[in-house]
Amino acid sequence: MTNNGLVMITIDNFARIFEEVNGEPEYEVAFDNREAEYMIIKYSDCVTFQRCGIENGSGVIRFGSLDELLSAETIDGICLKRDWDQIGSIVVNGTEVL
Repeated sequence: MTNNGLVMITIDNFARIFEEVNGEPEYEVAFDNREAEYMIIKYSDCVTFQRCGIENGSGVIRFGSLDELLSAETIDGICLKRDWDQIGSIVVNGTEVL
């Protein structure tokens, strides 16, 4: 599967990478059809999802696990499982992985 000429990682491969990266990594997620960018942050006790760079509120939502986040309808009506093929890029701690 490709996206904008790049090889797109599957949601399962993303979950594997997410679990393997230590610390509190920040995953910047950009969609092809949205102006806003989003961020997934892994903490030791939860996962958060939020908009990036929004002065009037990021809409941060906490989830108990990555699986919960992937299945939930989040801010701006995003469901990552449903909308995965609309992701244009994923950057983790400054390095593009998609």
